[in-house]
Amino acid sequence: ELLSALNAGFEEPANIRFIFPAAPVHLDPMFDSRAWWMIDIEKIQDLMARGEVREMRTTSPAELPDCRMRINEVIEFARKNYGVSASQIVIGGFSQGSMLSTDVALNYKEPLGGLIVWSGALICEEQWTAAAGNQIGLSVAQSHGRLDPVLPFAGAEYLREMLTAGGHEVRFAAFDGQHAIPGPAIEVALDLIKDVIIRSRTEA
Repeated sequence: ELLSALNAGFEEPANIRFIFPAAPVHLDPMFDSRAWWMIDIEKIQDLMARGEVREMRTTSPAELPDCRMRINEVIEFARKNYGVSASQIVIGGFSQGSMLSTDVALNYKEPLGGLIVWSGALICEEQWTAAAGNQIGLSVAQSHGRLDPVLPFAGAEYLREMLTAGGHEVRFAAFDGQHAIPGPAIEVALDLIKDVIIRSRTEA
């Protein structure tokens, strides 16, 4: 269904590859629940119970540089094995995965084709703000639930504002929901990927 949606409107089907790297931290092996860095579930639940906003802007996970290196290796694998340029690659993720993808896109040696941020937030504010100003304009598809209790909506707005101020194009889909990837989130991501396909064919 995803490929059909991506190819809708094109006379020739797009040659697309999807790569899904597994996060290294096992949270619940029974359900193959993973994370890129450890999550303090009790702290999150306590904040939710007290109705307090989870402030993330100064958060800088110690594991982030190593995780960034892992994703850079995946990008290099794709470039070598599929013969694609950086401008043909779209990276993204959900929650922690979107934060990691943002970090990678802002720090990669060339501008990537696109960035998908599903239910993410602004972290590493000082470092990301500097990187955003140095990276050539990115195309970003971002979505967030207005009622998200895990990563509050304000964190997504901070991220959008930072990216926009850094000269990046952000398509923002807000939805009346919680920590999820509903239809509007998928639609804005598909639109971005289609634009990358069109741009790639134009430049070929």
